[in-house]
Amino acid sequence: MRTKAEYSCKIAANPKYFSKNRYRDIIPYDKNRVKLSWRKSSEVNESEDDEGYINASYVAVPPADAKYIAAQAPLSTTLNDWFKMIYENDVAVIVMLCKLVELGKAKCERYWPEEVGNECTFGGVVVRLEEEKHYDEFCSRRLRIKWSDGEQRIVQQLHYSEWPDHGCPTSEDHVLEMIELFDK
Repeated sequence: MRTKAEYSCKIAANPKYFSKNRYRDIIPYDKNRVKLSWRKSSEVNESEDDEGYINASYVAVPPADAKYIAAQAPLSTTLNDWFKMIYENDVAVIVMLCKLVELGKAKCERYWPEEVGNECTFGGVVVRLEEEKHYDEFCSRRLRIKWSDGEQRIVQQLHYSEWPDHGCPTSEDHVLEMIELFDK
């Protein structure tokens, strides 16, 4: 039998984290939330966060119990946390299911350069866009991310831009096409 404690969101509902949540009603459960372990460092210009809070949850998908992270798209104020999460969890693929702006409202802070070969710096993190391929309703990007400790990784981003906020796509065809690409 499941208990209410399993579904507690006490940490995410703490007023000190309101600015880290895009929506007040979409927050992670305490039991499976991603906890950032880094403390104040050269990458972080934010106040120290004793609970390592980010609006993200670990998700296990049977039957193989593949592990994923479901996270809100980063806000301008949570980009440092976003890159910490990628670093600490050895994230290799990001599946982005929103536009940067929808109906005049920001839905995701851009965390990659606009042109192939260019770099952007976020705190102590440098992101280089290595490759970009466009398909009907999504885009595939290869990002080279370099942290201040010198470690760098290639992260693949699959960006499906036709998933409406508070809704679902009108057809599954392009979503399935993106999943096929992801499986490669």
